[in-house]
Amino acid sequence: MKKLNVILWYLPLCFFIFLAIFIFVKFIFIFFFNTAFEPGFMFDLTPYYLLSGVNNLHLLLLSLIVVGFNAYLHFKISRKNLILSFIPTGFLLAGLGFKIAIQEMEISNVLHYLIFGFLLVIVLVDHRHILIFPEITMSFEKEKIVKPKPIIAKIKPQTELEKPSDYISANEILALHKETISDLRSILKDDLRRAKDLLEELEHRTRKIDILEEEIRNRKYDTIPQQISFTCPYTSFFDKQYYTDVKSNRDKSTVELIKEKQIQEENFNIDKYVGCAAIIKRGIIKEVNSSFAELLGFEKEFLLKKSLFNFVAPEGLFKIEEYYLKKLRGDKTNSYKTILLKNDNGKIQVEIIMKPINFYSEIADIAIIKELK
Repeated sequence: MKKLNVILWYLPLCFFIFLAIFIFVKFIFIFFFNTAFEPGFMFDLTPYYLLSGVNNLHLLLLSLIVVGFNAYLHFKISRKNLILSFIPTGFLLAGLGFKIAIQEMEISNVLHYLIFGFLLVIVLVDHRHILIFPEITMSFEKEKIVKPKPIIAKIKPQTELEKPSDYISANEILALHKETISDLRSILKDDLRRAKDLLEELEHRTRKIDILEEEIRNRKYDTIPQQISFTCPYTSFFDKQYYTDVKSNRDKSTVELIKEKQIQEENFNIDKYVGCAAIIKRGIIKEVNSSFAELLGFEKEFLLKKSLFNFVAPEGLFKIEEYYLKKLRGDKTNSYKTILLKNDNGKIQVEIIMKPINFYSEIADIAIIKELK
């Protein structure tokens, strides 16, 4: 903030000095070398261009005088000079403002708009400086300056720097909070240890469930010949009828039916699924669709072959543990609520619905993720 105040303090002075030098150089080249009368804003800095008997050289000289006087007032800085500087600045604004009002908006006139806007900023800066400038007499008469007599102060030698009574060193602060810091460290270590144990337990239980599902899958394939004899068509998890006509399938062998079923399941494209979805095998992400990757803020390739538990917040692991305990007890629940971690370290509450599928002839789960508002 202090650096900004210093920049604003010198901004008007630098601008008017630069503008005065620029106009002076252009005046020399135009008067002695007959160069082009450009740029046009130099002749519109004062309203005198409205008079018919004034040529461009006169207008350029008048602009140089007004800008130079304004630069002088900002060089001899005082509250009175800042107030007086509004007069030449007003001349410049009046000339450019009337020119902008009567001419068409074109790219060739962009300098008029830039100089006019910069002058408005300088008016605001000067007004701010007047408000914060030290109070002085506003009379235009010559002020009497009284020089105060210098005061000679005796320097008292000091052997040691005296510390304030309420001074507390950093070591004392650490000593006061040493026990609190150690307690916090122990609590964090315990939480990390519990989270790690919970992850290992979840992976162990996931493997158990996969073994049970593999046995169920094998038993299901063993019963395919008996299912063909019934009149009901065999339907997979995705509600696709693999055997629409039982009579036409009677001539096919059991091996052929199983291969047809596997081919249809392996050709399933998860990107066609509307919503967030991922294929999970033993806790490892095998496939994800674009919606799920956008939800977490990661690239699809980054999520693959990663454990789903890596993207679960520590407070959400307990819901997953409860879900797998219910599955081991034989409950038919297939969903649980948890908290996922996003790429920007944000957290999002979701509901995950797990359903078994065949993924390249192996047991896997498709996780359907629904965001909870």
